[in-house]
Amino acid sequence: MKIDTHSVGMNLGMDLSMPRSKQLDKKIAATKASASDGVVTVKKYDTDKFDDKTIEKLRTIDSIVEQEQNRDRVGERILNKAESGEKLTAKEMKYLAEKYPEMYEKYKKAEMEREALKQQLKAARNSVQAAQAYSDATMRAIKTSEGDGELRMRTGQLREEYNDYLKTNGYKKKKANEDDEENKSIAVKAMEVEGQLAAEGKTSSFGGKVDYKA
Repeated sequence: MKIDTHSVGMNLGMDLSMPRSKQLDKKIAATKASASDGVVTVKKYDTDKFDDKTIEKLRTIDSIVEQEQNRDRVGERILNKAESGEKLTAKEMKYLAEKYPEMYEKYKKAEMEREALKQQLKAARNSVQAAQAYSDATMRAIKTSEGDGELRMRTGQLREEYNDYLKTNGYKKKKANEDDEENKSIAVKAMEVEGQLAAEGKTSSFGGKVDYKA
Protein backbone atom coordinates (compact mmCIF):
# COMPACT_ATOMS: atom_id res chain seq x y z
CA MET A 1 0.00 0.00 0.00
CA LYS A 2 1.39 3.41 -0.98
CA ILE A 3 1.52 5.94 1.83
CA ASP A 4 0.88 9.61 1.22
CA THR A 5 3.99 10.92 3.00
CA HIS A 6 2.91 14.53 2.76
CA SER A 7 -0.53 13.83 4.29
CA VAL A 8 1.01 11.75 7.07
CA GLY A 9 3.46 14.51 7.90
CA MET A 10 0.81 17.20 7.86
CA ASN A 11 -1.57 15.17 10.03
CA LEU A 12 1.10 14.55 12.66
CA GLY A 13 2.62 18.02 12.51
CA MET A 14 5.97 16.61 11.36
CA ASP A 15 9.05 18.14 9.77
CA LEU A 16 8.95 16.61 6.28
CA SER A 17 12.72 16.95 5.92
CA MET A 18 13.23 14.31 8.65
CA PRO A 19 12.72 10.53 8.07
CA ARG A 20 9.20 9.50 9.05
CA SER A 21 10.27 6.91 11.65
CA LYS A 22 12.43 9.45 13.45
CA GLN A 23 9.62 11.99 13.29
CA LEU A 24 7.25 9.53 14.93
CA ASP A 25 9.84 8.80 17.63
CA LYS A 26 10.12 12.52 18.21
CA LYS A 27 6.33 12.80 18.33
CA ILE A 28 6.15 10.06 20.98
CA ALA A 29 8.79 11.80 23.09
CA ALA A 30 6.92 15.09 22.79
CA THR A 31 3.67 13.38 23.76
CA LYS A 32 5.32 11.91 26.86
CA ALA A 33 6.58 15.37 27.83
CA SER A 34 3.16 16.91 27.27
CA ALA A 35 1.50 14.12 29.22
CA SER A 36 3.68 14.80 32.23
CA ASP A 37 2.49 18.41 32.17
CA GLY A 38 -1.14 17.39 31.78
CA VAL A 39 -1.63 19.31 28.50
CA VAL A 40 -2.17 16.46 26.06
CA THR A 41 -4.61 17.04 23.20
CA VAL A 42 -6.07 13.86 21.72
CA LYS A 43 -6.14 13.63 17.92
CA LYS A 44 -7.76 10.92 15.79
CA TYR A 45 -5.91 9.67 12.74
CA ASP A 46 -7.01 7.83 9.62
CA THR A 47 -5.10 4.59 10.18
CA ASP A 48 -5.77 3.41 6.61
CA LYS A 49 -3.00 5.80 5.48
CA PHE A 50 -0.30 4.20 7.65
CA ASP A 51 1.75 1.02 7.52
CA ASP A 52 1.82 -1.39 10.46
CA LYS A 53 4.94 0.15 12.04
CA THR A 54 3.46 3.62 11.85
CA ILE A 55 0.16 2.44 13.33
CA GLU A 56 1.98 0.74 16.20
CA LYS A 57 3.78 3.95 17.06
CA LEU A 58 0.53 5.90 16.91
CA ARG A 59 -0.99 3.38 19.29
CA THR A 60 1.89 4.07 21.67
CA ILE A 61 0.99 7.75 21.56
CA ASP A 62 -2.68 6.97 22.19
CA SER A 63 -1.71 4.75 25.13
CA ILE A 64 0.33 7.53 26.71
CA VAL A 65 -2.55 9.95 26.32
CA GLU A 66 -5.05 7.48 27.78
CA GLN A 67 -2.82 6.74 30.78
CA GLU A 68 -2.45 10.44 31.49
CA GLN A 69 -6.20 10.99 31.26
CA ASN A 70 -6.82 8.10 33.65
CA ARG A 71 -4.21 9.46 36.03
CA ASP A 72 -5.93 12.83 36.01
CA ARG A 73 -9.29 11.21 36.79
CA VAL A 74 -7.82 9.32 39.75
CA GLY A 75 -6.11 12.45 41.02
CA GLU A 76 -9.28 14.49 40.63
CA ARG A 77 -11.31 11.91 42.56
CA ILE A 78 -8.79 11.89 45.41
CA LEU A 79 -8.66 15.68 45.61
CA ASN A 80 -12.47 15.91 45.58
CA LYS A 81 -12.59 13.38 48.39
CA ALA A 82 -10.11 15.38 50.48
CA GLU A 83 -11.95 18.65 49.86
CA SER A 84 -15.27 17.10 50.89
CA GLY A 85 -13.78 16.32 54.30
CA GLU A 86 -13.27 12.58 53.88
CA LYS A 87 -10.07 11.01 55.17
CA LEU A 88 -7.75 9.57 52.53
CA THR A 89 -6.46 6.01 52.64
CA ALA A 90 -2.73 5.25 52.78
CA LYS A 91 -2.85 4.25 49.11
CA GLU A 92 -4.53 7.51 48.11
CA MET A 93 -2.02 9.55 50.09
CA LYS A 94 0.85 7.73 48.40
CA TYR A 95 -0.65 8.48 44.99
CA LEU A 96 -1.07 12.13 45.93
CA ALA A 97 2.52 12.34 47.18
CA GLU A 98 3.87 10.88 43.92
CA LYS A 99 1.70 12.73 41.41
CA TYR A 100 0.68 15.93 43.22
CA PRO A 101 3.30 16.58 45.94
CA GLU A 102 2.16 20.16 46.55
CA MET A 103 -1.43 19.11 47.25
CA TYR A 104 -0.13 16.23 49.36
CA GLU A 105 1.62 18.72 51.64
CA LYS A 106 -1.54 20.79 51.88
CA TYR A 107 -3.55 17.70 52.80
CA LYS A 108 -1.03 16.80 55.51
CA LYS A 109 -1.45 20.29 56.93
CA ALA A 110 -5.24 19.94 56.87
CA GLU A 111 -4.91 16.53 58.54
CA MET A 112 -2.83 18.01 61.37
CA GLU A 113 -5.34 20.82 61.88
CA ARG A 114 -8.15 18.28 62.01
CA GLU A 115 -6.35 16.26 64.69
CA ALA A 116 -5.69 19.43 66.73
CA LEU A 117 -9.39 20.33 66.55
CA LYS A 118 -10.33 16.80 67.61
CA GLN A 119 -8.29 17.18 70.80
CA GLN A 120 -9.78 20.61 71.50
CA LEU A 121 -13.31 19.26 71.10
CA LYS A 122 -12.57 16.45 73.53
CA ALA A 123 -11.24 18.95 76.08
CA ALA A 124 -14.20 21.32 75.72
CA ARG A 125 -16.27 21.49 78.93
CA ASN A 126 -19.48 22.27 77.08
CA SER A 127 -21.01 22.70 73.64
CA VAL A 128 -20.28 26.42 73.59
CA GLN A 129 -16.55 25.87 74.00
CA ALA A 130 -16.63 23.17 71.34
CA ALA A 131 -18.39 25.43 68.86
CA GLN A 132 -15.90 28.20 69.58
CA ALA A 133 -12.95 25.88 68.96
CA TYR A 134 -14.43 24.87 65.60
CA SER A 135 -15.14 28.49 64.66
CA ASP A 136 -11.60 29.61 65.55
CA ALA A 137 -10.00 26.77 63.57
CA THR A 138 -12.16 27.55 60.53
CA MET A 139 -11.32 31.25 60.63
CA ARG A 140 -7.59 30.46 60.76
CA ALA A 141 -7.96 28.26 57.69
CA ILE A 142 -9.86 30.98 55.83
CA LYS A 143 -7.25 33.63 56.62
CA THR A 144 -4.15 31.55 55.80
CA SER A 145 -5.19 29.33 52.87
CA GLU A 146 -3.48 29.90 49.53
CA GLY A 147 -6.07 29.31 46.84
CA ASP A 148 -9.57 27.85 46.75
CA GLY A 149 -8.39 24.23 46.60
CA GLU A 150 -6.45 24.50 49.86
CA LEU A 151 -9.30 26.42 51.50
CA ARG A 152 -11.87 23.77 50.57
CA MET A 153 -9.59 21.00 51.77
CA ARG A 154 -8.82 22.58 55.15
CA THR A 155 -12.34 23.76 55.95
CA GLY A 156 -13.81 20.49 54.67
CA GLN A 157 -11.63 18.43 57.01
CA LEU A 158 -12.47 20.69 59.98
CA ARG A 159 -16.20 20.60 59.20
CA GLU A 160 -16.33 16.82 59.07
CA GLU A 161 -14.36 16.49 62.32
CA TYR A 162 -16.83 18.78 64.06
CA ASN A 163 -19.79 16.90 62.57
CA ASP A 164 -18.27 13.63 63.78
CA TYR A 165 -17.89 15.13 67.25
CA LEU A 166 -21.56 16.12 67.38
CA LYS A 167 -22.44 12.44 66.94
CA THR A 168 -20.29 11.21 69.83
CA ASN A 169 -21.65 10.07 73.18
CA GLY A 170 -19.32 12.55 74.87
CA TYR A 171 -21.00 15.49 73.16
CA LYS A 172 -24.49 14.13 73.75
CA LYS A 173 -23.72 13.69 77.45
CA LYS A 174 -22.42 17.24 77.75
CA LYS A 175 -25.48 18.59 75.94
CA ALA A 176 -27.84 16.59 78.16
CA ASN A 177 -26.14 17.96 81.27
CA GLU A 178 -26.41 21.48 79.88
CA ASP A 179 -30.10 20.98 79.19
CA ASP A 180 -30.61 19.69 82.74
CA GLU A 181 -28.77 22.68 84.17
CA GLU A 182 -30.80 25.04 82.02
CA ASN A 183 -34.08 23.41 83.09
CA LYS A 184 -33.04 23.59 86.73
CA SER A 185 -32.17 27.25 86.33
CA ILE A 186 -35.55 27.96 84.74
CA ALA A 187 -37.34 26.06 87.55
CA VAL A 188 -35.46 28.01 90.23
CA LYS A 189 -36.30 31.32 88.57
CA ALA A 190 -39.96 30.29 88.28
CA MET A 191 -40.10 29.43 91.98
CA GLU A 192 -38.54 32.78 92.82
CA VAL A 193 -41.15 34.60 90.77
CA GLU A 194 -44.00 32.57 92.29
CA GLY A 195 -42.65 33.27 95.75
CA GLN A 196 -42.50 36.99 95.10
CA LEU A 197 -46.04 37.00 93.77
CA ALA A 198 -47.29 35.05 96.78
CA ALA A 199 -45.60 37.44 99.16
CA GLU A 200 -47.38 40.31 97.44
CA GLY A 201 -50.71 38.45 97.50
CA LYS A 202 -50.95 38.39 93.73
CA THR A 203 -52.07 35.66 91.39
CA SER A 204 -49.68 33.66 89.24
CA SER A 205 -49.89 33.16 85.51
CA PHE A 206 -51.57 29.82 86.16
CA GLY A 207 -54.63 31.61 87.51
CA GLY A 208 -55.99 31.92 91.03
CA LYS A 209 -54.44 33.33 94.11
CA VAL A 210 -51.05 31.93 94.97
CA ASP A 211 -50.83 30.01 98.23
CA TYR A 212 -47.02 29.78 98.38
CA LYS A 213 -45.24 28.12 101.24
CA ALA A 214 -41.49 28.46 101.46
